[in-house]
Amino acid sequence: MTLVPSRYLIVSGRTYRDRTGATTRLAYSARRATLFALDEQTAAALAGGEVDQVPPEVRDQLVGLRAVVPRAQDELGEVLAAYRAGSASAATRGFTIMPTAYCNMACDYCGQEHVKSPRNQSKLERIATRVEAAFADPATERVHFTWFGG
Repeated sequence: MTLVPSRYLIVSGRTYRDRTGATTRLAYSARRATLFALDEQTAAALAGGEVDQVPPEVRDQLVGLRAVVPRAQDELGEVLAAYRAGSASAATRGFTIMPTAYCNMACDYCGQEHVKSPRNQSKLERIATRVEAAFADPATERVHFTWFGG
């Protein structure tokens, strides 16, 4: 089986020194949301797509981190399938709450219009009802919230 660097692996361009004084580069496996250090030789081998040059014990760790994958693997397909499976499951429920559209952050990436608007009691009650229903559902194992806007 031929291994290649994951398309979801990010390796820093900068070098750092670890506790022992060895030169390392930071790497991030987005598929596992894991940050780890690589020695210079391993980082160079991954950058060149030469996974076979990585020592077997390190290569095994990288496989576990999904930092390297089989060449034939459809990574995007697997990531999307995992998201779809998670979305179809009632075990984890997520809510994004936007308390107001009047945010003063003005982030470059945001398409939100910054308009003062009155609080809508009916909308707040509907949100509370949906959240309470998620907590009451026996299939729900976890509920998480994301706050958006200001």
